[in-house]
This record gives sequence, C-alpha cells and structure tokens, in this order.
Amino acid sequence: MNYYDGYSNRLLNDAREVKRDLNLAAETNSGSEEDLAFFFDLVAKHRTSEYVFNEHARVKHMLLKSGLDSGQ
Repeated sequence: MNYYDGYSNRLLNDAREVKRDLNLAAETNSGSEEDLAFFFDLVAKHRTSEYVFNEHARVKHMLLKSGLDSGQ
C-alpha cells in the first residue's frame, strides 16, 4: 500500500498545475490556431485531472464504507 501513500496529494497537485497552465494560456492567448489547439488540449487535460481526483476520492470513500459495513 505504499504506492497509494500521498496519491491523493499527487492527483491534487496535478490538477492544480494543469489549472495554472490553463489560466496562463487563457491570459496569453493570441488567437492563433496553434494557441486555440493548445488551449483545447489544456481544457481536456483539466477536465480529466479533475475527474480523476474526484473519482479517487469517491473510490476511497466507498472502500472505507464497505470496510465499515462488513465489520457490522
């Protein structure tokens, strides 16, 4: 289980980093086709990183709930 130690923090840091990159790209967007493609890729990465973090929290909660329910 050492692999999962700090996994939630790593996912949160990844989500924050992608959000920071997305905000920077939005501020410095020149309107060129390359900038728009880069921005679209960052939006997709941002949504994916948020989804992965939320799913990790959900699974962690469900595992805890299952463990507590089995102990009753």
